[in-house]
Amino acid sequence: MFRANMAFHQCLFAACGNPYLAEMISNSAHKVHGARFYTSASEPHLIRARDEHWAIIRALESGDRESLVNLCRTHIGPGRDAYMNAVKGLFSAV
Repeated sequence: MFRANMAFHQCLFAACGNPYLAEMISNSAHKVHGARFYTSASEPHLIRARDEHWAIIRALESGDRESLVNLCRTHIGPGRDAYMNAVKGLFSAV
């Protein structure tokens, strides 16, 4: 699932039509592998991501840019939040 998720996002990034932007997004995405890996072990996260991926595909197919932007914004939240909650106790403010 982790690799399939990565492939989906690579394809999505490449679809922007700007190879420089796609490369920058891809480089940034590599930095959050931990978050993606962490949530790939959670069935509820996997189900949600699957459903969101299909919604993203439908928005792309229909050309609904507003929905696509909203879906992408919403899509990154749960993984980010789960990862941040998992690691927040590992780092203390100095």
